[in-house]
Amino acid sequence: MCAACGSVGSSPKQAAQTLFTAMGKGDVATVRKYTYLDKGDKLSDSKLEQGVTDVQVGDETKSDSTGSVNVRFKVAGEQKNLTLDMRKDPDSKQWKADGSQLFVKANADADTVLGGFKIRGEKSPTVLPGTYTARYNGCWYSGTWKEKLTEIGGTHNMTKYRDSLSANDGIKTDGKY
Repeated sequence: MCAACGSVGSSPKQAAQTLFTAMGKGDVATVRKYTYLDKGDKLSDSKLEQGVTDVQVGDETKSDSTGSVNVRFKVAGEQKNLTLDMRKDPDSKQWKADGSQLFVKANADADTVLGGFKIRGEKSPTVLPGTYTARYNGCWYSGTWKEKLTEIGGTHNMTKYRDSLSANDGIKTDGKY
């Protein structure tokens, strides 16, 4: 019998370690397996430049179906401390984290691309915390920059990028005022 089979998510601490390893690599498929998301939320496949680093999974507390794990990590150089709430999935018997604690909503203007995901109008994608390459290509201005999303469990407003934009060929004048 395989001693390690099924042990990856057999405790809150083991599940948290697997989850944060996947978050560091930008492995969205594994992150989805180890988190609960609201029915309206969908974790974006935006390509992460740098995910969480320096992860230290601490002590756990647990009952039959709920638990918590203390986790220290860095996002874009910022130290974060989190008590991660965990629940045991009744079907798979795997421990999963509350996704709303871990992810970031990215607000930006339409025509902004975050890690390859185009933001359309008022839709704010749910993304992993970390650093992304962002791009804006509107009618008048365009540019590319690095965007650091560190507001875990919150919303990141992408407004500072406007300093990175340049006028493009969409602006044409005849030289007359």
